Amino acid sequence: MPLNKTEYLLERIVDKNKTISVSLNKIFLDQCTQWLYDTEIGEIRNQNRSFFQIKGLQITENNEIVSSQPIILQNEIGYLGIICKRFDGETHYLM
Repeated sequence: MPLNKTEYLLERIVDKNKTISVSLNKIFLDQCTQWLYDTEIGEIRNQNRSFFQIKGLQITENNEIVSSQPIILQNEIGYLGIICKRFDGETHYLM
């Protein structure tokens, strides 16, 4: 019996996870050569102003902040989002 689309996709993901190796090193923003915090407009961006920017979003009621969070601004075509969750003390990211 042929695989349905979901089964096929999951099989491809499992295969890719077996063959792709990724190594990440956490560094401070000021150690990045291409990315910076622009103090004039209050956003994290790369030197070319491409890819995406990260800005702060605040919701206020009666001049008091009731909610705040970072948001991703992407001017190029496509969607971008990041979800993170800690499992057994280790942070996992989904982009």
